[in-house]
Amino acid sequence: MTYVDVTTWQADVTLATGEFKFSAYDDWLINFGKGTAANELEFNASDNLTSPGSGNYRISITLDVVNGYTYSITQL
Repeated sequence: MTYVDVTTWQADVTLATGEFKFSAYDDWLINFGKGTAANELEFNASDNLTSPGSGNYRISITLDVVNGYTYSITQL
């Protein structure tokens, strides 16, 4: 992912149908999965996120300790 601003990272990716999580430094010590609200990320979540389907997407994650952890997925 590419650093966008103080709290946001972004990447253009090809997804398959299935589940995924975000991890840092190729290690599961720091990971983010499905939160309780829509588009919410949870630190060290037990639940994975669900891919919207096969295709090319822009994924953005915002890791803001004050306003919360969120993500967005937009089809390209």
